Formats: sequence, structure tokens, C-alpha cells
Amino acid sequence: MLRLKTSKRSLFSSSKKYKERTAVLLRAWQGMEYTSELLQSVRSMISELSLHTGGEYSIYLMVEIKDKDRPILNSPGSGAYQKALDDIVPREFHNMTILFNQDLLEAWYPTIDQIGGQSLHMNQPLQLFSIMNPDFASVWQFELDVRYTGNWYNFLENAESWACQQPRKLQWERAAKFFIPSYHGSYANFSDSIETANPDGGVWGPVRSGAIPRPLGPKPPRKTAAEDDYSWGVGEEADVISVSPIIDLNHTELFKKNAIYGFPEGQDPPRRSLMVTPVVRLSRQLLRIMHDVQRKQGLDIRSEMFAHTMALLHGLKVVHFPIPQYLDHQDEVDGSKDVNRLFNTVGPNGTFTDFAAQDMIKMRARSTFWWRLEFDQYPRTLYRRWYGLEGDASAVQEVNPNGHKDTPYPYPLEDKVGRLCLPGILLHPVKGVKAKG
Repeated sequence: MLRLKTSKRSLFSSSKKYKERTAVLLRAWQGMEYTSELLQSVRSMISELSLHTGGEYSIYLMVEIKDKDRPILNSPGSGAYQKALDDIVPREFHNMTILFNQDLLEAWYPTIDQIGGQSLHMNQPLQLFSIMNPDFASVWQFELDVRYTGNWYNFLENAESWACQQPRKLQWERAAKFFIPSYHGSYANFSDSIETANPDGGVWGPVRSGAIPRPLGPKPPRKTAAEDDYSWGVGEEADVISVSPIIDLNHTELFKKNAIYGFPEGQDPPRRSLMVTPVVRLSRQLLRIMHDVQRKQGLDIRSEMFAHTMALLHGLKVVHFPIPQYLDHQDEVDGSKDVNRLFNTVGPNGTFTDFAAQDMIKMRARSTFWWRLEFDQYPRTLYRRWYGLEGDASAVQEVNPNGHKDTPYPYPLEDKVGRLCLPGILLHPVKGVKAKG
């Protein structure tokens, strides 16, 4: 008789490690139109992330109820919650949907002024989700006008594994800039340029603030950054993974930098802000910190700044994952040096002014990942072509939801027609796309 030569010990001593679970929250709101294209987009995320991994990723639709006449949480047993679900969300998504409203946020964060709504407090639903679902090690947030022309699992896995291997040394300084391959060459060259520009070693450990007397992040293993060989943080999961730069607001003149409340008088804490917010991953630890700061201390910071400022003050790990981006420059950019000047250079005396920001915004609005709709909708046009909706010049002159016509054939596609084959590109914003038939 053949016997398996396997000891009891070997059965339970595998070198493989379990992967912690990750939640993917898709932000929606009451009144959103669930077009057939949007349904297909959500289904693709479910298939490629949740079903493909056996639950490593779990997808949730987080829907804000804006109608104050729908007391979804104030009348237990009344059926109001289920009625709202039936009226607002497609039935196929009911089991993955979480409804919330301003009353819920006010109940959990009574000292925080909710004026301004979710534009100022987009993190609060994420914080509550993490508190109530502590089995998720991290949470990805996606707005529903984000599209990806590749496989979602490959994208998130690449972002997470790459972020895990990044060192903490000069993390904030690297995160503040765009890596431009045509200008920097390799990412190693980009990192070297950051080191050259920051001979003092940059931010090292938590940045002290009177509002945060006991930072929760780990203590640096060496006294100064100069003593570190870029080993600290390698192999550590990131508390923040951003797909856009995280800028230093203290040396800017941008209006939103002063949107902080509840801090002791006379304190001007250092802070950081995302440039674009549609996609970000936050760790369970950071979301708990954000929850406690608002609920227990009554501190409030505008959404774009909140998570990243808390990470800065607590000394947590942050990474800016450099996604491929493309630009419809329309002859307004002359080479990679001009691109670097527009996207990585601040205003006079190192200040990122509103004026400098407007110059950049006009160019960024014609890139594949941004947030403005006032200009040509480059990402939307590319997506429609990739989706197969635009095959000739007569099909592309469609007015977008804001009343502006899409660019018929954005650079470099002026003389090409038909369906596009694209590499994996993260596109935003992509709104109002309706499939034929």
C-alpha cells in the first residue's frame, strides 16, 4: 500500500501567507441613472475582482440618499430602507448596497458641521464602513464615473504589490510629483531627482502637531533619513495608495488649504492634499484614526486633505502609484520638458498659486485622468471609441451632459476611425455613456 509521507506538522506549516481582504466601495447617489453601460461596468468589477478572487475583494455600492423625506434609518421596521432600495438601486445590486444619508453622519459625528455635504465629508461613509467591517484590511474608493480599459484585478494587484515594495524615505516628496517617462527616463532616475532636490532628507517619521500628541505610526529605525538606505518601509503595506499627486498645501496659495476646523487656536498644522480624488485606497488603521479624530476630538478637514494630513501627522506610509496617463495636447505642449514644467513645477518662490493651478488644470483637463468637465472630454471620447460607439465622424459629435461637444478625434487619432484597441488606462471622468440598442 502506498502511503503519503506527510507529517502532521507539514500540513500546517505552509510558507504561504493568507492575503487580507479588501473592500471596494463604489460611490453612488440617489437619482443616478443606471445605464446599460454603467451596469456592465459594475458587473465587470464584480467579475474581475470578487468572483475571480473568491472573495479577496468584496464590492459594495454605497448610495447617498439626499431626499430628507426618506427617513431610511429613523424608522426601524417601517420598511423605509427596503422601499428606498427598491426605488433607487437596480435589484441585481441590492445585496451589495449600503444606503446612508446626512442624518446618519450627523448622528455619528455630532460635533462636525455637515454643511457642504459629501463634497466636504466624503471620507465619513468610508470611516463608518471600516468601523463596522473590521475584517477588511483596507478600502478602495471608486467614483462611478471611473473606467478602466484593462482587467481590474491586474490593476489593483499591481498597485498594491508595487506600493508594498516602496520605501518610506522621501515618500512624501515622491508622492507630490508626476513620474514622466519621456522626461525622467526610468523610475530610478525620477527617485534620484527627488533625492537631489531634497538634500535634507525630507519628511522623516510623523510630523509633530499639538493636535496629535501621540502619533500612532511606527518610530523611524534611524535618527535621520540620511542614515537610511531606502530599506525602511519595504515590504510594508501602504496606508494610502493614491493615483494622483499628494501635494504640500502649506507652501501654496490654494484656497482650500484653510478648510480645517477644530484645531487649537494659533495652530497651523502641516497638511497634504490629493489633486484628484476619484480613486484612492485607505488602510483600516488610517480610517480608524480619521474616525476617532472627528468623533472624539471634533477635528475636521476638507475631504481632499483629511486622510493624507492624518497620515502625515501620524507617520503612516503613503504611495503615489504612477498610472499611465495620456494627454490631448493639441499643439500646446512642446515636448516632455514642457509637460514637466506644467505638471511638476510650482509658482514663484516655490509657491503653488491659484494662477499656476489654473494653467495646469487647463492642460490636465485634456488628459485621461482628471476631474473637470468644462473642456474637451478626452477620457470620455476615448472610452466611447474603445467601447465601440464611435466609428465615423458623424457619430462623435455628441453633446456631453454639461452641454459641451466632445472632441471628434483627439490627438493622436485625428485621421483614424473605428473601434480603438487601448492598453490598460484609468479614465476619468466618463459620464453619460449610453450603449446602442
